[in-house]
Amino acid sequence: MRRMALPKFIFNDETKKNSHGFFLLNGGGKFERFQEYSPMLDNHDLNRLIGRWDNLHVEGALLVADPVFDDGITLGAERKGQVERGFLRGASPGIVILRAEYRTNPAGGEDLYVTEWELFEGSVTSVPSRSKSTRATAIWSKMATCVFMSTTS
Repeated sequence: MRRMALPKFIFNDETKKNSHGFFLLNGGGKFERFQEYSPMLDNHDLNRLIGRWDNLHVEGALLVADPVFDDGITLGAERKGQVERGFLRGASPGIVILRAEYRTNPAGGEDLYVTEWELFEGSVTSVPSRSKSTRATAIWSKMATCVFMSTTS
């Protein structure tokens, strides 16, 4: 039985405000560390490496990548099957925020924009906060650095 090619995953849509109320600008991303290993984790669990990401790139306002599952392990094969069957569609970048600033939005209010950040992992995840938007979990340190994990679908 011939299987269809896996769909590319959207890591970020810079036109969408995430559930923590800020925008993540793709042009501010630093990808060197990520591209060295391109780890794909299961729901941001550092102990559950299930594959890698290939072809990370920007398409318009979207940051996208192609999944390559390790189907030599049970969990990798399971997640790949869930993607192929259309049950698992969310991707989430794990990032460190390096710089952010407030900017005036088209309505005249202000929004927070993350202008510099580093990608260190990408996860497949089942629960994006809403379609084509970012779900964020932030962990703030004393230096106001944020480890950010988000979900897009």
